[in-house]
Amino acid sequence: MFHYLFTNDLRITRLNEALEEAGSCFKNDSVPSATVDKNANNNINTLGFYFNLTKESNCSIAASNGEIRRVVLNFIKKFQFPNPRTSASYNDAINDGITIAPMRIILQTLYMMGMMDPENAYLSRGEIADYIFFNEDIAKTTKPDTAGLARRILEERTDAEPKDVDEDSVLNARGCYWKQCKRQIREMVKTLVWAGCVVENEDSCIRIRHNELSRDNEADIFEIITYFGFWNEGKETDFNKIKESYQKYMDIEYVEEAEGEKASRLDILPPEWFKEKADSLKGFDEKAQPLYEEFRQKYSPDKLALLEGKDILTTIFLNPYNKTNMCYEMEYDKQNRYYFGSIKSGTAYKYGLHYSKANNSWVAGTQQNHEFISEEEAIEVGAEIRDFLVKGAEVFEKYLMDGGKDFLSIYEELISVTDGNINKIWFLKYYHMMFPEVYPPIYSAIAQNTSLEVIGKNAKDNTPFSRLKELEDFVKECEISNVLFNHIMWFYAVNENAEAEEEKEEMKSCLEIVKKPRSNKVHPVNFIVYGAPGTGKTYSMAEYALAIIDNITIEEFRTNNKDREEVIKRYKEYIKLGQVVFTTFHQNYGYEEFIQGLRPDRDSDTLSFEVVDGVFKSIADRALNDEENKNYVIIIDEINRANISKVFGELITLVEEDKRWGELNETCATLQSGDVFAVPNNLYIVGTMNSADKSISLIDAALRRRFDFIEQKPEVSLVKNEMLRKFLEQLNETLVEELDSTDLLVGHSYFMNKDEADLCTILNNNIIPLLYEYFYDNRKKVASILVKTIKDVGAHVVLVDEKVGRLSVKDE
Repeated sequence: MFHYLFTNDLRITRLNEALEEAGSCFKNDSVPSATVDKNANNNINTLGFYFNLTKESNCSIAASNGEIRRVVLNFIKKFQFPNPRTSASYNDAINDGITIAPMRIILQTLYMMGMMDPENAYLSRGEIADYIFFNEDIAKTTKPDTAGLARRILEERTDAEPKDVDEDSVLNARGCYWKQCKRQIREMVKTLVWAGCVVENEDSCIRIRHNELSRDNEADIFEIITYFGFWNEGKETDFNKIKESYQKYMDIEYVEEAEGEKASRLDILPPEWFKEKADSLKGFDEKAQPLYEEFRQKYSPDKLALLEGKDILTTIFLNPYNKTNMCYEMEYDKQNRYYFGSIKSGTAYKYGLHYSKANNSWVAGTQQNHEFISEEEAIEVGAEIRDFLVKGAEVFEKYLMDGGKDFLSIYEELISVTDGNINKIWFLKYYHMMFPEVYPPIYSAIAQNTSLEVIGKNAKDNTPFSRLKELEDFVKECEISNVLFNHIMWFYAVNENAEAEEEKEEMKSCLEIVKKPRSNKVHPVNFIVYGAPGTGKTYSMAEYALAIIDNITIEEFRTNNKDREEVIKRYKEYIKLGQVVFTTFHQNYGYEEFIQGLRPDRDSDTLSFEVVDGVFKSIADRALNDEENKNYVIIIDEINRANISKVFGELITLVEEDKRWGELNETCATLQSGDVFAVPNNLYIVGTMNSADKSISLIDAALRRRFDFIEQKPEVSLVKNEMLRKFLEQLNETLVEELDSTDLLVGHSYFMNKDEADLCTILNNNIIPLLYEYFYDNRKKVASILVKTIKDVGAHVVLVDEKVGRLSVKDE
């Protein structure tokens, strides 16, 4: 079931005045009482709850100072169900299991939709109700799969009119209880529109207009969609304390900066620093040069000028017929982006013309103002854009022939001959590819300003050429090439993880790699170490990982490596090298974390998402590209706690031994991003599994077929104290007799490095809670097991049964 309570009126039409007034009232403790002005009291207290206005809150200070949008954005980012609006609504949401931050989810879903299908990236109010509020997979988890949600909405949406919210009576019949649901969802939507997060059209559908966002709006929305905090008061029952806790969570940080205290984000770097770094990168220019030449051979102004008809579309613009077109190479080709900079911006509208697969049509114009056109019309538009490119190139050629002395003087001419397109990042990149000596490959305003900040320079005005002029003058002082300057700037001056980034960019596809079959099969490529709690499964993972890397049996490794400190030291070194990876599965673990997913792109000049590899794909690619063919290990703790089908997806087949890359039946798959992926035969997948959680016979059949299982038994010999050793041995024998199973035992780790004086602590803190779990809270069963074991071994403890609370033991 679903129970919700919101408000019908957040005073959106006069929100600035209402919030400033309410903030002042709370701050000054002057909220009118209900007896004096009942209407004002009700309105101010309603605003007070939703926007977190209290006498002590920073939200009140900000609102009273007129920082209304900041307070509203905080509300959009953090507001959630459950919340303590009333004790009844709070308890209803808790009992339903609802855990949703709705406005944040709406924005995250819209951005995901924008990445998948920009033309159809909108939400109707009915979709917001059905797919977000009344969807158990979204409303009852703190880690909703918004990518999957966006995909589902786009797939299930029909061509019918946008759906409105159902009437309350219809919702009630579905087990959805929300009085005046339609009106209250409308109020949330109005808040998003007021804050500039979305726009609403005449059909009451909302979408994000990237082109209409100011830089401030972009930064604010980026903060919202990348925020995943959630308030949970746990088992607190005092409603006043619950409200206090919620108000603390909902508050904002409010620090007034003193004049001149704001520090620069980056240290200023002189030309000498760039020269020194360039000396360590010998050969970089030589690698870039053939890439320039290859691009010019295909897309030089002379070649573009000769294009006619459909060739204009297929050679220059994004289209379904020829993936290796000019726009695709500039934006998506990994080598091109690595050497010559990124022009990612989230949509294809920046090109002025592209083919929309979703609509099976060419699209001309911007995302805000576009139209679907025929192929003949597209050829006309494409020819016009092509002509702008060619005419701009002629201006650059003339500039270089004249000695290239007055860089700023050609800007106005370029504005004229390109019809203003010179300000577009893809035009700037094209001209850099043709004339790399003119300016460095830094295209967006954000990237240019960041670079200027690094070198301590300021542009004379807010035009791209003014910024590029300052950068180019600095590059000349460095006495290095433009392309090398750009590389040093982003991989060393700004990004501290340059080496890792370079390694990532140079990864080869499996289709470019030939591997030999495994010859020395000491370990299975996939195996799970299972056993009862406390048997040392996770503890043993370091040993298994190093045994695999050394290519020796686990028994041989343990015989030759008795020093635990040295084992852990080596294990950590391999983790640092990326040859071993450790991850833990849980109920919300998914494909995006493990294989590949979308993440907000912090480097893009507009709000957008980028494809990010998960832990498994990352180590698989490293193992595949290892020229020495060293063994790699990914350790998955608690492997049975996740939904295996959800985590591995369609790639579960690739982990099979004979399907590994390098084996006879090597198999690869194409991911949704277009990446070709394979699991190499030098990557070992090692899992751990608590047999107390789920027996082997009950785990996912797809997992069971593809993994070997190695039992980790309780080892009583590791318990040095005689009494504790006897107790553990007798306890497990009794459990086997009682349960007729070896899955539900007690491990030795609870008793190691302890003596008889610790027995009560061990039993009360570890063993008794475990027995309650094994016997489903059957008090009599737990008592009989304890009494029998204590008696059989002669332990000097007695059972305590106080009727209220669980059983315990104490010393005689």
